[in-house]
Amino acid sequence: IGMGVANAIRREKSLDGKVIKYVTTVKSNIKIINGISLRKYLEDVFGMPTILENDVNVGAVGEYVTRKHRVSNLVAIYIGTGIGGGIIIDRKLYFGAHGVAMEVGHIVLEHNGPKCICGNNGCWESISGGTGIANRAREKIEQGKKGLIYEMAQGDVANVNAKIVFDAYRKKDKIAQELIGRAIAYTQIGVMDVVNLFDPDIVVMGGGLFNAQSDIFIGPIRDYVKNHALSAIRDTPIEISELDKWGGVLGAGSLLFLDI
Repeated sequence: IGMGVANAIRREKSLDGKVIKYVTTVKSNIKIINGISLRKYLEDVFGMPTILENDVNVGAVGEYVTRKHRVSNLVAIYIGTGIGGGIIIDRKLYFGAHGVAMEVGHIVLEHNGPKCICGNNGCWESISGGTGIANRAREKIEQGKKGLIYEMAQGDVANVNAKIVFDAYRKKDKIAQELIGRAIAYTQIGVMDVVNLFDPDIVVMGGGLFNAQSDIFIGPIRDYVKNHALSAIRDTPIEISELDKWGGVLGAGSLLFLDI
């Protein structure tokens, strides 16, 4: 069984980076399994070997599998409730010393910006992730700037979500345009920073929010990287994922068969 799970997966590794074994305790955003030895549980129930990996990492593996005939280095960035990333370096999944590599949503892009769930201020996902966008919209309403977002939420701030903000943006609401414009601007910077840092063959963008609003995001991101990344890598392709939720399924299954 190959499985992607939200949040960090601990491993014991040799000095050359090979995984000796996966540690079974999982710290997850899925509260019901938080702290459970999920790998051991699944092996006990099903009687077969099980590999657990971070959900965004298996998404990156899925994107790589569909392109491995033409790329060796791939970055996947997913924008949904939050923002996460996965990376393939020289045809190997890189997960870092503690299993939290490519937590790109927690790149700090705005000094003293909005509070993030990680405890820092100004993280990318606190501004451009789905929860961050909704939270910023609620703050505007609480400041008395209600507009179309408040109307579409039926006068209840608790109903505000990212979809409502994007719908209001498409209707030219000024508050929504400010919020989404800011989300796009920081996403442009975040993607460019990742391109400059890793020099990948390709960047793949996906995630629930991004896929639903890709027509708003993709052009500005490509233009910004084309004009502002380091000159040698300004032509780095930036593609929209076509795998949707099946990217993680493909990646999790591929872990069982690929030396990655």
